[in-house]
Amino acid sequence: MNIIIDGNNLAHRCYWISEKQEEKLTTEDGINTGCVYVFLNSIKSLMKGFNTKNVYVCWDKKLTYP
Repeated sequence: MNIIIDGNNLAHRCYWISEKQEEKLTTEDGINTGCVYVFLNSIKSLMKGFNTKNVYVCWDKKLTYP
């Protein structure tokens, strides 16, 4: 079984989840890395739930106008 993930949607959701956490994950410079942590944990949870090793994350292309 393969899983295809909408990366933009999941990243957006993970960003707001990480912003609401009481204990924020940040680098020494104060850069928020909680979104990446939540994103990877979400993918790990989906892999475990669907019992698969094949995951594809698709990203939207930035629209450009003439």
